[in-house]
Amino acid sequence: SGKSVCLNAIIASLLYKAQPEEVRLLLIDPKRVELSVYEGIPHLLAPVITDPRQAAAALRWSVREMERRYDLFSHLGCRNIDAYHASRSGPRLPYIVVVIDELADLMMTVQAEVERPLALLAQKARAIGIHLILATQRPSVNVITGLIKANFPSRIAFRVSSKVDSRTILDQNGADALLGNGDMLLLPPGTSEPVRLQGAYLSTEETERLVQWYRERVREERAVREPNILDEVRALEQRMLERLQAIRQELVSHSDGPSDQPRIGRNGRAGEVPTAVPVDQLRELNRQAHALPEGFNLNPKLRRQLQRRLEVVERDGALDWAHAELLAFASILADGIPIRLTGQDTVRGTFSQRHVAFFDVETNERVIPLQRMPAARASFDVHNSPLAEAAPLGFEYGYSLQAPEALVLWEAQFGDFANAAQVIIDQFIASARVKWQETSGLVLLLPHGYEGQGPEHSSARLERFLQLAAEDNLRIANCTTAAQYFHLLRRQAALLKTAPRPLVVMTPKSLLRHPKAASPLAELAHGSFKPVLDDSQAGERAPEITRLILCSGKVYVDLVTSPHWEEARHVAIVRVEQLYPFPEEELRRVIDRYPNARDVVWLQEEPRNMGAWTFMEPRLRPLLGDRALRYIGRPERASPAEGLADLHDQEQARIVTEAFEGVPEPALRS
Repeated sequence: SGKSVCLNAIIASLLYKAQPEEVRLLLIDPKRVELSVYEGIPHLLAPVITDPRQAAAALRWSVREMERRYDLFSHLGCRNIDAYHASRSGPRLPYIVVVIDELADLMMTVQAEVERPLALLAQKARAIGIHLILATQRPSVNVITGLIKANFPSRIAFRVSSKVDSRTILDQNGADALLGNGDMLLLPPGTSEPVRLQGAYLSTEETERLVQWYRERVREERAVREPNILDEVRALEQRMLERLQAIRQELVSHSDGPSDQPRIGRNGRAGEVPTAVPVDQLRELNRQAHALPEGFNLNPKLRRQLQRRLEVVERDGALDWAHAELLAFASILADGIPIRLTGQDTVRGTFSQRHVAFFDVETNERVIPLQRMPAARASFDVHNSPLAEAAPLGFEYGYSLQAPEALVLWEAQFGDFANAAQVIIDQFIASARVKWQETSGLVLLLPHGYEGQGPEHSSARLERFLQLAAEDNLRIANCTTAAQYFHLLRRQAALLKTAPRPLVVMTPKSLLRHPKAASPLAELAHGSFKPVLDDSQAGERAPEITRLILCSGKVYVDLVTSPHWEEARHVAIVRVEQLYPFPEEELRRVIDRYPNARDVVWLQEEPRNMGAWTFMEPRLRPLLGDRALRYIGRPERASPAEGLADLHDQEQARIVTEAFEGVPEPALRS
């Protein structure tokens, strides 16, 4: 067949031209008939692989070898294998050619295990000297899937059955005319029109004579057995299995261990993830994340903003929300984790706070410093999506499944707009892990907060996400400081490999530049994300506290900037920064610190039938014992917020005033 002729011609040409030290072969032949003739040649990294499970393991090894080479090249400052060889006089890295015959047989048995490694190798491996050849007699969409087809730049077609056939590798009018013996159609990278090739014919006898010559040479020259990569794969998988057993044992003995339901784990331990970044590293990342090319003509207003950010970090000042986010992104990239950020007006930020891309005012050249950072060990991708929700969010959810190693974030212009993507949230983001064991680390950034902008620009519908929260399927946060947001993003990135969950963040609007939400650099360099933030001022007078206010998000700033707060010596305000998984132990410890706080309040700015009240109330009562739990907030409403700014101001003022009215006096000490 033409396929056999082509494979034999390629392999034979490699054997004629390259020594084993220059080119190594990894041959996979599920049918056991095409490539087994090459068994025993010194170029092989492993015996010809016929078992589909071993083939999947060999492809995983190839991906690890690719990543190892990329780390090596990055350390030495080399762009590709040619630059690496040019910079060194010692041993050369061999090229590796992976040949898979009858891909269809692999896809029938281990598609889930081979499809992604194939796509990764096709995307990235050529620069570091790993090449991949796939062959199949049945190029249907079940074999050459969209993922594989999209990532293989060069294709050779032999006999094609029809002029336009979507089931073939090449969809080319007139391809059915190529019916001559040995005719081939090649589509090289970067071209739109294929070219005809004439293949060299090698008979089976000629191939066997070539292989026999190499076998005899091996017997004469190589007494020592070459390492077999399958041995390495088996040893690695054994170590991974032992580590998995140890982790399972650890979880069983931990209070936050697995639940009683099969396949449903717990992520309560997520708060223990180290996320701090040393000050010196933060300063260097800050410089790199704001570096622009020489002669770049930046808008003067943005140049002043960049200069302020540089100066703030150098003098250990307070960082606003977007600045902390930028440093989180930069440090995640330095850790080798790719980032994809998309959404509505996301490049600039809805509130002109982010600015991850800059434009030359004279040439319109676009520069994204995060993509140019020398410290970055992974890619940064940022795009503005259409002013739509269901399709973009559905795409980003799918992207997070196909690229589980990447931190994928989607941002709504206002959190209210996520309403239009409710079907994606309900059917996939919240429930896919339980229904189909699909794990996603997608992050939703939803601006939320009551600031008089009306019913369509106030609420990200926090209550709906809390209603969907069960079986540790989501992480839901409503942060109040830039440092908390920094640690939250870094924690999410760190957990992508071990405990991925969708993260829903109620992001601020007015707090983006508010001094009360800013954080000193030291808070990024120390600590980690805290699910609950105690009242730092009330701790010293805990016995005198008679009212304990629990709240979440931006309303906290409304309380502590009120003139009533300065006089409220008997009130403590505690922030619940992570609403789900419910931080039971953290809240219990904080509540126990105030034994005389008999009056406990849940305060929110959302209406009573919205926000977190209906979620928090049944979970808080068991922690309070015989203490009273009251609600302060808007009454039940059909609409999330008032339509007039004056009415909003009145209602917001009422909530804040009520929080500090009638505070009980502490009991007199005898």
